[in-house]
Amino acid sequence: MTDTNPSSPVHLSVTIGPVQSFVAASRRTRDLWAGSWLLSHLCEHALSAAERADGYLTPVIPYRTESSRGQVSSMNDPVGKFPNRFEVQFASLEAAEAAGKQSIAAVQSRFREIADDVWQQYIGDAANQGRDVVEIWNRQVDSFWECSFVVASPSDNAHTIGGLVAARKHFRNVNATIEGGVKCSLIPTLQELSGCVSRPESDVFWNAVRHHLDSLDLGKKERLSAIAVIKRLFPLLDSFKDLKARSWPSTSFFAAHSWLAEIASDEEKRQLAEAFSREATSVGTIQKSEHESVRGRDRDRFDLPDWASIDATAWYASNFEAGQAEREWDLSAEQARDLRDRLTEIAGDRPPLRYYALLMMDGDSMGQLLSRLETPPKLSKMLDHFSTGVDDIVARHHGKTVYAGGDDVMVLLPAKDAFAAADALAHGYSDAAEKTQSGLSSTATISAAILYVPTRFPLQQAIRMAHSCLDDIAKEKTGRDSIAFAILNGNDIGTLWSAPWDVVRGKLSTGGSVDVALTDLINRFASGRDDDSSTDADAADDAEQSSPHIGATFLHHIRSELIELLNCPIDQPGLYGSIKEEERELIEQLVTAQWRRRMTKEARKKAEPASTRAMLRPVVALSQEHRRKKKGNVKSEPDKFEVKSEPDKFGFDGWRAARFLKQVADGRMEDHS
Repeated sequence: MTDTNPSSPVHLSVTIGPVQSFVAASRRTRDLWAGSWLLSHLCEHALSAAERADGYLTPVIPYRTESSRGQVSSMNDPVGKFPNRFEVQFASLEAAEAAGKQSIAAVQSRFREIADDVWQQYIGDAANQGRDVVEIWNRQVDSFWECSFVVASPSDNAHTIGGLVAARKHFRNVNATIEGGVKCSLIPTLQELSGCVSRPESDVFWNAVRHHLDSLDLGKKERLSAIAVIKRLFPLLDSFKDLKARSWPSTSFFAAHSWLAEIASDEEKRQLAEAFSREATSVGTIQKSEHESVRGRDRDRFDLPDWASIDATAWYASNFEAGQAEREWDLSAEQARDLRDRLTEIAGDRPPLRYYALLMMDGDSMGQLLSRLETPPKLSKMLDHFSTGVDDIVARHHGKTVYAGGDDVMVLLPAKDAFAAADALAHGYSDAAEKTQSGLSSTATISAAILYVPTRFPLQQAIRMAHSCLDDIAKEKTGRDSIAFAILNGNDIGTLWSAPWDVVRGKLSTGGSVDVALTDLINRFASGRDDDSSTDADAADDAEQSSPHIGATFLHHIRSELIELLNCPIDQPGLYGSIKEEERELIEQLVTAQWRRRMTKEARKKAEPASTRAMLRPVVALSQEHRRKKKGNVKSEPDKFEVKSEPDKFGFDGWRAARFLKQVADGRMEDHS
């Protein structure tokens, strides 16, 4: 609490955490959703308590209609939409302080209600099989949430007390308990619930817990804390059945979706896939774990036939290699071999992709946006309009919304649909701003990061990487109003490329005489290792006009020669080297020469070197660094920016990203380097 001006309105700001660490503590997609939704649900309970308190006047952020104030609507909405901080006005300092305490009490009370239900349903009967289970449960349930509030009057013509809230974060008022024992599989700072030290002892407890659960709800090797148990199991409670969140599509389902849709559209392959699905579920333990996505609540979103509802990992032939299928699904070697052969017949040379997309978005420069709108409620209305429409856009691109609160968005998508979804959401954000206030769309911008993730990559680590790409690359390095593309190879990011939205959409020159959008530019790349135009006369004629097809071999030769010629770190993801003007000319000449060397004699006669060079210039521009920089007087015009393409900066990531996106679009991924 801070001193207030008696003549100014008194604001109460309540903050609830932890946020990122709690949400990121996820091994499966349902964990990711559950953490986001539960935090949003608790925040709405806190806000509702403040709205019901004596002395309450008006909302500041987020926007709430008169009819919804004091109510909790999130039980009917599977998409978490409430931020972890809210701010409201009160008639007096005393009323605001009392409401702050009531809000925090509401969080603890609601979480205890959910915890008690999970205990009663799934844990209580097994408690005597562990050590100090009740003590561990109560300690963690009562101390996990970090809640704080600030009461003050805005100063210096500010609309909110956000500055004081930010300062409040520099100190903590929670008990810093160091937990001993074996640690939780999801939240490694917490002790796992059994309290046992030896594995055989803990197995007794966890096997008793599993007696009430499906194998997909608690893995054989998982040992969870009370907080992780609640996060994992509360969607199974009858009181949450209206959310229809007992089952979430797996990462493998998102990765395979585009392939499954193609198979469903081919009559011959569809019949083979249907027969494979029947046989797969008749042997071993392969289940219809994607049933909700195919036949349940997400039927229209994913638009797939019933046979596609089996475990999505079963569509990958490599999962039926010797030993793996036996461990995963209790199949015999003969059964695994037969199913693998059937998959090979269905897929041919086009197996399902092993990448899905994790999309994160965040609004830019909210302080400047607030100054344009003049009042926080007006900003809140704009953000509410945007977030309300997020899931409809996501559904049209076959994705699932993990969270859409205000200007923050997290979405899981098939790799093929990710960029189009991000672009549509960015336009939706601008449209919401324009509807709120004419001319606001030029100021209201949103940045995005798309992380392309192999299905077996740890989800927790992927979330942390996506946050870093959004905050450090798209926003900080590229200058906001930008999008970053990151591709994971092995255990780390192998490609990291970003550019302002205007560059990606082709609205600004990327170094060529003709502006080219990324969606058109990637069509100049080939999915395979070699481009066909080196031997095909028709393809060469196409290349002469406007559409070269650049394969991996072509890019490998360019990279090898440039690494020898240029003394800069051009082969490291996300880094650009400085080059001289004569070296810029050299790069264009080298790319042109390599391309013309691969053309037929007839094509070379028809196309002058100058025309080939002009055609390839937008491709070369992918290697440049593009950033958004301040323009003019920063103090008097803080929202004025211009996009700068820097031809003296060179890196390979733009080419890598374009070729990867082409592979994704074509459903062919022969290599990822």
